[in-house]
Amino acid sequence: MPTRPICPPTRANFANRKDWRYCVLALGVLCIWAIPVVAQSCTPSPSCQNPLFNLSAYYGGQKITINQCIDPNSPSCAWADAVMVPNESDAEDYFLACSLPANGKSIALCYYSGVPGAPENTLGCTLSQGGNAAVCGCYEINVNTPGATGEYSYSYVELTGILNQDIYNQTLADCVGSDGSINCLTYGDVRNGNTTVMQAPHLCAALSSQPNGMFPGADLISDFSDIGDSPKSPGVPPPLKKPYMCPTNPPPTGNIYAGCMTAPCTDTGKIDPFTGLNLATCTCPTFDGPNQVGNPQIEGPPVLSCTPSGPPYGSTALSWVWSSAYIEVTGK
Repeated sequence: MPTRPICPPTRANFANRKDWRYCVLALGVLCIWAIPVVAQSCTPSPSCQNPLFNLSAYYGGQKITINQCIDPNSPSCAWADAVMVPNESDAEDYFLACSLPANGKSIALCYYSGVPGAPENTLGCTLSQGGNAAVCGCYEINVNTPGATGEYSYSYVELTGILNQDIYNQTLADCVGSDGSINCLTYGDVRNGNTTVMQAPHLCAALSSQPNGMFPGADLISDFSDIGDSPKSPGVPPPLKKPYMCPTNPPPTGNIYAGCMTAPCTDTGKIDPFTGLNLATCTCPTFDGPNQVGNPQIEGPPVLSCTPSGPPYGSTALSWVWSSAYIEVTGK
């Protein structure tokens, strides 16, 4: 199988068709690391070895290690859902594609979590664990979801946004060559109709296995689906063409957001009245830094705050937080 460079030439098609919103899949969502040369292992970073959030309720009695690695081209740990890439169009090859499981098992789409209600009627996400995590309402997407056909029958996991250290290491071994080439199916492949490329075996199996292969105590895992762009979408809104920059001040000013890529989730047994989709509750790590929100809810009307708690949401408002991510285009 021919290999493809991890930083491919610019694809104008990607920028024109989908703009750059897929660079910030948050939903929920996500951490993308640009890796010019990736060995099939990683070196732990001291700053990532003692995360303040706690996901142990989802460990299912097993020993789970949270990803402790920082890539040189990422500004922080995996749960920051952040990446530096030379061009916006390079982002499409940092998302590994997995077919929605034929057994009907769902993934959680947290990309649209934040401030609930009008105008988009998307789902809520509130701070927890002293602000170190967030509890987010997320849509459940599976092979039976309306619109989940053809190019919309996949979900996407950011290559290095995998919170489970073992699954991350296995995915590097499965999909990344010693020269940095990616040999597994990506978002770019799906968009180009090249779906015969091997899917990431351990990663995709972890999404569909029972007990869950990422977090054995979870019912399902959060990653990304572009179901909102499907002509037959069940009512999930299309992402913003250009994500909303938070805060509006330039870096290094930041604010807390939820990084939900590969976060563990629980099926609530409830159905969203606006989309008819089953709902999950996911526990997402938070990160304090610049980010871009892809949920159109933030643009209103009225335009909502990047840090949506307190006024004008009311003196007793919950501490809402956006599911978000960050991409820095280096131009190099």
